[in-house]
Amino acid sequence: MTLEVEGIDRMYLNLYVPALQRAGGVASFFRFHLGHRFASSALMDPITKAFIAQMEQFAKPVYCKILECGHPY
Repeated sequence: MTLEVEGIDRMYLNLYVPALQRAGGVASFFRFHLGHRFASSALMDPITKAFIAQMEQFAKPVYCKILECGHPY
């Protein structure tokens, strides 16, 4: 796992987990790490929403504005 933080006046968070860049790694994560019977992209949605909610909860008390970056495609 690699954690990269960039920025002078803002924080840009980029987390890279090499094993999750391949379909087999993602399937293994959902099946064996999280214990789901089948791997499905639908399982990513609650994880993503929980992460965003936690980031917003962290930023709110310190008046840190969160900017959403759009997809380039």
